[in-house]
Amino acid sequence: MSGGFDDFFSGMSLLQKNKKILIKFSFLTVISWFIVFLQYWFLSIALGLGLTYLLIFIILSVVTLTEILPISFSGIGTRDVAMILLFSFVNIHPANAVAFSIAMLLVIYIHGFFGMIFFIKNPIKLFNKSELKMSTVHT
Repeated sequence: MSGGFDDFFSGMSLLQKNKKILIKFSFLTVISWFIVFLQYWFLSIALGLGLTYLLIFIILSVVTLTEILPISFSGIGTRDVAMILLFSFVNIHPANAVAFSIAMLLVIYIHGFFGMIFFIKNPIKLFNKSELKMSTVHT
């Protein structure tokens, strides 16, 4: 656990020193969130909810914040309540909001499962050990 802690903070110091990497990671983060919201927009179309991409973006931004509260397992319950509340503003029935929430949870678990398989087969290293040692020596 301490090795992971050290790697994390060494990586953070590398990011502070190398602004190019920080900009690159920020750009990739924005692109990945765009893809995530696009995927959930397609899911809403498949469920016949009739939501626009902008509504999905706004609603799921709030839902994601409630989902990370450490009061439930995988956001179950908190995500559902947030969806029911926010979807009620656009006249979507609570049952449809819960169906969308469950479908989202399944997508999250499916992605996690495939990500786990790919990671087990080919784990990635974000930083070289020599870069980490150099950043800890110079700090």
